[in-house]
Amino acid sequence: MIDNWIIYIKNIPRLCQYSIKRLLESWKGFALLLLTGIIMILASAGWMKMMAIEELVRIRLYYRLASALYFIVFTYTTYKAFKDYKNDYWVTKSFSLSPIVTTILNGLAGTLVGFLLFLILIIFLPLNIELSVWALIFYLLIGCLNIILIAELLGLLSIMYQKLVMKIYWIGVLLSCFMVPILYIPKTTLSIFGHILMLNPLYYLVDGVSTSVIFGITSLSNLPYHIYFILFLVLIFTLSYWYHRHMAQTKYQHYPMTKINNENNKD
Repeated sequence: MIDNWIIYIKNIPRLCQYSIKRLLESWKGFALLLLTGIIMILASAGWMKMMAIEELVRIRLYYRLASALYFIVFTYTTYKAFKDYKNDYWVTKSFSLSPIVTTILNGLAGTLVGFLLFLILIIFLPLNIELSVWALIFYLLIGCLNIILIAELLGLLSIMYQKLVMKIYWIGVLLSCFMVPILYIPKTTLSIFGHILMLNPLYYLVDGVSTSVIFGITSLSNLPYHIYFILFLVLIFTLSYWYHRHMAQTKYQHYPMTKINNENNKD
């Protein structure tokens, strides 16, 4: 155990160099994500100005736009992060290392893209908007941590169950489109349906980011909801740790190495 830690520490510079190289190889994806978000903001702002939409309606539309922007950033970053985790797993394991550094860098890159998009969005918001940059940063950082943990778990699962994980992920993304405040915006007084939607951890992030941009620091007032989301992160971390140990013990017994390599080559 101690020997493994010594090897890991010695190889951290090499691992960081490899992870940065992997991230730079895919910069076009994040650049396209940023460009898409900017186009959405400019098109929405131009349309609202051209149609002379009243301010209250504009605020609701900007809330939807902020939710859609973060949902797209979160979905893309998580997908890229767990794909890179799966593809880098055996490369890093051959040197007694972990692909988590690449996952962290992907999460930070996606968070930076989201932050830049919201800075641009702020320019077009009405003057009476109670923006809170600190609340926005809080939710973006919490979202980054969530991306890292989810990507690690999905990356581990996709090593052995690639097609199944992909299907589940995209079905989850499709369903989440209707379970986050993009198409449906809950009322101030939540109904039973609204509380059910809040059980979705992604709702916490999307609503938190959007509310921090539109309504400011009040987005941080729901303490029980923060505790609920932290417990969710603890659950994901526990599942990742357990499955990591489980896979290390059973991969050679139940999943031939040649099959794993063949699936990785298809990517």
